Amino acid sequence: MAIISGGKIIGIVDIVDVIELPVKEMAAFVEKHYADPTIILSYGADRETLFAWVLKNPQRLRTPIPIDIPVGAQVWVRIPEDVEAKVWKSLEG
Repeated sequence: MAIISGGKIIGIVDIVDVIELPVKEMAAFVEKHYADPTIILSYGADRETLFAWVLKNPQRLRTPIPIDIPVGAQVWVRIPEDVEAKVWKSLEG
Protein backbone atom coordinates (compact mmCIF):
# COMPACT_ATOMS: atom_id res chain seq x y z
CA MET A 1 0.00 0.00 0.00
CA ALA A 2 1.33 3.43 -0.87
CA ILE A 3 1.43 6.14 1.79
CA ILE A 4 0.35 9.50 0.37
CA SER A 5 0.87 12.82 2.12
CA GLY A 6 0.49 16.29 0.65
CA GLY A 7 -0.24 14.95 -2.84
CA LYS A 8 2.93 12.87 -2.94
CA ILE A 9 3.67 9.20 -2.44
CA ILE A 10 6.21 9.13 0.38
CA GLY A 11 6.51 5.39 0.97
CA ILE A 12 4.96 1.96 0.90
CA VAL A 13 3.96 -0.57 3.54
CA ASP A 14 2.49 -4.09 3.66
CA ILE A 15 -0.91 -4.67 5.31
CA VAL A 16 -0.41 -8.04 7.05
CA ASP A 17 -3.51 -8.25 9.23
CA VAL A 18 -6.63 -6.46 10.39
CA ILE A 19 -7.71 -6.70 14.02
CA GLU A 20 -10.93 -5.67 15.71
CA LEU A 21 -10.64 -3.89 19.06
CA PRO A 22 -13.05 -2.25 21.50
CA VAL A 23 -12.98 1.52 20.98
CA LYS A 24 -11.51 2.26 24.44
CA GLU A 25 -8.79 -0.34 23.92
CA MET A 26 -7.94 1.14 20.51
CA ALA A 27 -7.68 4.62 22.06
CA ALA A 28 -5.28 3.29 24.70
CA PHE A 29 -2.73 2.02 22.12
CA VAL A 30 -1.29 5.47 21.37
CA GLU A 31 2.21 4.00 21.04
CA LYS A 32 0.95 1.86 18.15
CA HIS A 33 -1.13 4.38 16.14
CA TYR A 34 0.05 7.81 17.35
CA ALA A 35 -3.49 9.19 17.01
CA ASP A 36 -5.01 11.48 19.62
CA PRO A 37 -7.14 9.21 21.86
CA THR A 38 -9.92 11.82 22.02
CA ILE A 39 -10.26 11.66 18.22
CA ILE A 40 -10.52 7.86 18.31
CA LEU A 41 -13.10 7.99 21.12
CA SER A 42 -15.11 10.60 19.23
CA TYR A 43 -14.90 8.67 15.93
CA GLY A 44 -15.92 5.46 17.67
CA ALA A 45 -18.61 7.00 19.89
CA ASP A 46 -21.44 5.21 18.07
CA ARG A 47 -19.54 1.93 17.63
CA GLU A 48 -18.52 -0.86 19.95
CA THR A 49 -15.35 -1.77 18.05
CA LEU A 50 -12.94 -0.37 15.49
CA PHE A 51 -10.67 -2.13 13.03
CA ALA A 52 -6.91 -1.58 12.97
CA TRP A 53 -4.54 -2.43 10.17
CA VAL A 54 -1.36 -4.24 11.16
CA LEU A 55 1.43 -2.86 8.99
CA LYS A 56 4.93 -4.21 8.31
CA ASN A 57 7.89 -3.52 6.07
CA PRO A 58 7.61 0.26 5.79
CA GLN A 59 9.84 1.71 3.09
CA ARG A 60 10.35 5.44 2.58
CA LEU A 61 10.90 6.60 -0.98
CA ARG A 62 14.20 8.37 -1.63
CA THR A 63 12.26 11.10 -3.43
CA PRO A 64 8.51 11.66 -2.91
CA ILE A 65 6.53 11.16 -6.12
CA PRO A 66 3.72 13.58 -7.00
CA ILE A 67 0.32 12.01 -7.64
CA ASP A 68 -2.95 13.57 -8.72
CA ILE A 69 -5.74 12.37 -6.45
CA PRO A 70 -9.43 13.26 -6.53
CA VAL A 71 -10.53 16.14 -4.33
CA GLY A 72 -12.38 15.17 -1.14
CA ALA A 73 -12.03 12.51 1.50
CA GLN A 74 -10.34 9.44 0.05
CA VAL A 75 -9.51 6.12 1.57
CA TRP A 76 -8.27 4.26 -1.51
CA VAL A 77 -6.79 5.75 -4.66
CA ARG A 78 -5.84 3.74 -7.76
CA ILE A 79 -2.24 4.54 -8.61
CA PRO A 80 -1.57 4.82 -12.36
CA GLU A 81 0.91 2.29 -13.74
CA ASP A 82 3.45 4.95 -14.72
CA VAL A 83 3.45 6.34 -11.16
CA GLU A 84 3.72 2.83 -9.70
CA ALA A 85 6.79 2.23 -11.87
CA LYS A 86 8.36 5.39 -10.44
CA VAL A 87 7.66 4.14 -6.90
CA TRP A 88 9.46 0.83 -7.52
CA LYS A 89 12.36 2.63 -9.21
CA SER A 90 12.69 4.99 -6.22
CA LEU A 91 12.85 2.02 -3.83
CA GLU A 92 15.56 0.34 -5.92
CA GLY A 93 17.74 3.42 -5.68
